[in-house]
Amino acid sequence: LGFLYGNEKVPHGPVSDLNTRERVILGVIVIAVFALGLFPNSAMRNSELAAKQFQRLVQTSRASSPGVSVNSVAAPTVTPAPSR
Repeated sequence: LGFLYGNEKVPHGPVSDLNTRERVILGVIVIAVFALGLFPNSAMRNSELAAKQFQRLVQTSRASSPGVSVNSVAAPTVTPAPSR
Protein backbone atom coordinates (compact mmCIF):
# COMPACT_ATOMS: atom_id res chain seq x y z
CA LEU A 1 0.00 0.00 0.00
CA GLY A 2 2.95 2.26 -0.50
CA PHE A 3 1.17 4.07 -3.30
CA LEU A 4 -1.52 5.22 -0.85
CA TYR A 5 0.46 6.08 2.26
CA GLY A 6 4.03 6.31 1.04
CA ASN A 7 6.88 3.94 1.77
CA GLU A 8 7.40 2.59 5.24
CA LYS A 9 10.37 4.21 6.91
CA VAL A 10 11.00 1.42 9.44
CA PRO A 11 9.02 -1.75 8.65
CA HIS A 12 9.50 -3.42 12.04
CA GLY A 13 10.34 -0.48 14.24
CA PRO A 14 8.73 0.60 17.50
CA VAL A 15 5.21 1.98 17.43
CA SER A 16 5.65 5.69 17.85
CA ASP A 17 2.15 6.96 17.12
CA LEU A 18 0.64 5.80 20.44
CA ASN A 19 0.14 8.42 23.09
CA THR A 20 0.50 7.72 26.82
CA ARG A 21 -3.19 6.98 27.35
CA GLU A 22 -3.23 4.41 24.54
CA ARG A 23 -0.05 2.76 25.82
CA VAL A 24 -1.54 2.43 29.32
CA ILE A 25 -4.74 0.88 27.96
CA LEU A 26 -2.76 -1.51 25.75
CA GLY A 27 -0.58 -2.47 28.71
CA VAL A 28 -3.60 -3.20 30.91
CA ILE A 29 -5.14 -5.39 28.18
CA VAL A 30 -1.88 -7.31 27.71
CA ILE A 31 -1.55 -7.86 31.47
CA ALA A 32 -5.19 -9.04 31.69
CA VAL A 33 -4.70 -11.49 28.82
CA PHE A 34 -1.60 -12.97 30.43
CA ALA A 35 -3.24 -13.11 33.87
CA LEU A 36 -6.30 -14.94 32.52
CA GLY A 37 -4.07 -17.28 30.53
CA LEU A 38 -1.79 -18.12 33.43
CA PHE A 39 -4.39 -18.14 36.24
CA PRO A 40 -7.80 -19.04 34.73
CA ASN A 41 -9.18 -20.67 37.91
CA SER A 42 -10.05 -17.40 39.63
CA ALA A 43 -12.14 -16.17 36.70
CA MET A 44 -13.76 -19.57 36.23
CA ARG A 45 -14.61 -19.80 39.93
CA ASN A 46 -16.29 -16.39 39.81
CA SER A 47 -18.43 -17.30 36.80
CA GLU A 48 -19.33 -20.82 37.95
CA LEU A 49 -22.42 -19.76 39.92
CA ALA A 50 -23.83 -17.80 36.97
CA ALA A 51 -23.18 -20.70 34.61
CA LYS A 52 -24.99 -23.15 36.89
CA GLN A 53 -27.95 -20.79 37.25
CA PHE A 54 -28.15 -20.41 33.47
CA GLN A 55 -27.96 -24.19 33.02
CA ARG A 56 -30.85 -24.68 35.47
CA LEU A 57 -32.86 -21.98 33.69
CA VAL A 58 -32.43 -23.68 30.33
CA GLN A 59 -33.27 -27.12 31.73
CA THR A 60 -36.41 -25.91 33.51
CA SER A 61 -37.65 -24.01 30.45
CA ARG A 62 -37.20 -27.14 28.32
CA ALA A 63 -38.91 -29.33 30.88
CA SER A 64 -41.87 -26.98 31.22
CA SER A 65 -42.44 -26.79 27.44
CA PRO A 66 -45.38 -28.93 26.35
CA GLY A 67 -44.42 -32.19 24.68
CA VAL A 68 -40.69 -31.84 25.25
CA SER A 69 -38.73 -34.00 27.64
CA VAL A 70 -35.21 -33.13 28.71
CA ASN A 71 -34.02 -36.75 28.61
CA SER A 72 -35.79 -37.94 25.48
CA VAL A 73 -35.04 -35.56 22.68
CA ALA A 74 -35.23 -37.35 19.35
CA ALA A 75 -32.39 -36.91 16.91
CA PRO A 76 -33.45 -35.28 13.65
CA THR A 77 -33.80 -37.62 10.71
CA VAL A 78 -31.97 -36.80 7.52
CA THR A 79 -33.53 -37.81 4.23
CA PRO A 80 -31.20 -38.13 1.27
CA ALA A 81 -31.63 -35.70 -1.60
CA PRO A 82 -33.11 -37.22 -4.76
CA SER A 83 -30.46 -38.10 -7.32
CA ARG A 84 -30.63 -36.51 -10.74
